[in-house]
Parts: sequence; C-alpha cells; structure tokens
Amino acid sequence: VPPAHAPITLQRREGGSTDNLIRSWQSQDFTALRDLRNTDSGGTWQLKVADLARRDMGKLNRWRIEIIS
Repeated sequence: VPPAHAPITLQRREGGSTDNLIRSWQSQDFTALRDLRNTDSGGTWQLKVADLARRDMGKLNRWRIEIIS
C-alpha cells in the first residue's frame, strides 16, 4: 500500500499450484503503478499478503520495492 494512496492489487489467484513463483511489476506495464509516477514516495509502504487457497499453503520468502526517481 503506497503512502497516502489506496491499496493496489498486484496479483489475485493467478499462481495456481506453481512452486517458487517469482514475479515483478513495472510501472510502465501496470496502470495502477503508473498512476503513482510523480507522486511523493516518502512515508510508510505496506505489503499485504493473503494466501486464500485451500490445502496448498504458500509463504512469502522475501520482497523488495525499488523506487527510481
């Protein structure tokens, strides 16, 4: 969740039973991220993760955010 902005859903139930999902999103390819250009990136960013699948448990091992200004 960007500071002072609404939450952005990056992925919704698209992983299936895939193991070791590695994914990245670029602002030029993703409208919701593109809308953040030229806004203040200062403040507290949050990552909210939910695994809603039955039986097939998932976990987040690591993540990062890279802001290029």
